Amino acid sequence: VKENEDGNRFNMLETIRQYGLEKLNESEDEINLQKKHFDIYYRYIENSSMKLSGSDQKEWLNRYNSEIDNIRESLKWGIVNDPESAIKLALEFASFCDAKYYYSEALEFMNQILSKKLDYESSLFLNALRLKGQFLKQTGSIDEAAEILMKCSSMANESGNRKVNADSICVLGIIDFEKGEYKAAKENFDKCLKIYSGLKDYRGIAFSKYCLGGIAYMETEYSSSKILIEESLSLYREMKDLKQIGITLGNLGTVEFQLGNLQNALKLYSEYLSISRELENKKGIAYALLNISYVHNENKEFETAKEMQQKSLEIGNEIGNKSITALSLLSLGSSELKLKNLKAAEDLFLRSFKLFNELKDKYQIVENILLLSEVYLTLRDLSRSAVL
Repeated sequence: VKENEDGNRFNMLETIRQYGLEKLNESEDEINLQKKHFDIYYRYIENSSMKLSGSDQKEWLNRYNSEIDNIRESLKWGIVNDPESAIKLALEFASFCDAKYYYSEALEFMNQILSKKLDYESSLFLNALRLKGQFLKQTGSIDEAAEILMKCSSMANESGNRKVNADSICVLGIIDFEKGEYKAAKENFDKCLKIYSGLKDYRGIAFSKYCLGGIAYMETEYSSSKILIEESLSLYREMKDLKQIGITLGNLGTVEFQLGNLQNALKLYSEYLSISRELENKKGIAYALLNISYVHNENKEFETAKEMQQKSLEIGNEIGNKSITALSLLSLGSSELKLKNLKAAEDLFLRSFKLFNELKDKYQIVENILLLSEVYLTLRDLSRSAVL
């Protein structure tokens, strides 16, 4: 028995566990015992999705972490033996996967659930389909994600499920945004905001305003961007959603950075980093480190910036997030360029370009090309610089 802050935990040697499983397989009570196990963990995380985005967020992340293996085994058993109950468990578990960035695992469970082709309750089926599209997007399958999300939005609209319709349109808006198609993205987020406002879905309203603030930022309308992001932050603070508070602080810091308010930016980025560490949110930690590194670069503290960018790169590789990896490579390249390490900068920019191209991130592709052009210009390779 191991003692920890969440209570005592019973552990056993793996050889004893395997022996127990062999005996269970031989037992006539195997199915009954596995059903009881499933029921226990079904009740354990029932209605937990909202708790993962509110004031109890940290507590529920810890609860999931302490029982993660049991939850996984329950879900695997349920998909085979009781898929109509398993879909509910899978939807709850997806919220944890989203919070911890276990996108591939969540996608695999959604694929298994949907492959059953059962007559699931409409709202359950639509949410599973939407999440499949969302996790496909998160794992880099952009075109397939967009196809599924458009299908889901259409089906939700036909069935009158406004919430799933708005949620699907939101992810489509993110896809448009990352492709640099800001007009289409704005149309999608405006639609979402209208639907969420009608539903009085304050979380959806907050996210829509956050995304519209991002578009305003990309169109260099920094004052409008700041207002929208501050409105979003205010709503997230009311909901006590630490994860989204952190992310929104980070983006507000980026607006302040562009406005030349470096100290304000650093303060916001540091709060984002602190929240991300509290939640053990590796993606948030990586982005916060990158943001802070930009302030150090502006202050000509290039080596300090590089250390943070390297840590971010390590996290991106660890969690398999191509966007973080690509941004970290690009940022490291920028630091090396400022230090006149031109060959190192070229290598880093070429590596990041390849990843951004896979992600179809037009904005970052253009940024990459401009920086590569600067490298070749400094190397007096005028022909390559001119082509770029």
